[in-house]
Amino acid sequence: MRSLLIAILEFGVEEVMVIGHTECGAASISSETIINHLLQRGITRETIQKQKEMGFDFDHLFQGFENSKTSVKRSVTLLKEHPLMPSGITIKGFVMDTSCGRLDPVGLS
Repeated sequence: MRSLLIAILEFGVEEVMVIGHTECGAASISSETIINHLLQRGITRETIQKQKEMGFDFDHLFQGFENSKTSVKRSVTLLKEHPLMPSGITIKGFVMDTSCGRLDPVGLS
């Protein structure tokens, strides 16, 4: 959100595109998987626990999603409804087909 607001307010961006893609590996991600990878890469359980105690929500930040279209819809809605998003900014969603590069628009209805 920070980067989008800077782009809009400082650089005159008037349109935002949220682009997901088919066959997204992040769809099946879980906080347990991420924590296991962190442990394998040398991050201690104590460090992970401290982050949790400080409010880092692994379960929320590292949850998968049903499919790319649903994820894009959710992101577009969050951006459109964000209290700091200025009016008049166009926000659209697309899913890119990784087999051919085609962008398919995602409607919110």
